[in-house]
Amino acid sequence: MEISEIVAAYIRVLALAVLVVYGYAWVIRTISQRLMRGVAAGLLFGLGGILSMNDPIVMRPGLIYDARSILLVLSPSTQDRLAPSLLQP
Repeated sequence: MEISEIVAAYIRVLALAVLVVYGYAWVIRTISQRLMRGVAAGLLFGLGGILSMNDPIVMRPGLIYDARSILLVLSPSTQDRLAPSLLQP
């Protein structure tokens, strides 16, 4: 894999993470009920995890990276203990 392909793949990964963060900020601002806010945030992070697995970075045969690790770092900020365990393989 060439450097330009790796850079383009990382830009896609970061764009997905930014979309999840902006979506989470929107959920926090617009949903007032705590339970519904948690459900919406869980769905948002879950969808982000699924989308990241659909666009992996293949460094070489057998070495695959996806953006779930970025979402694992962001998910504890939602104060939800279950989200990191759902994103792990």
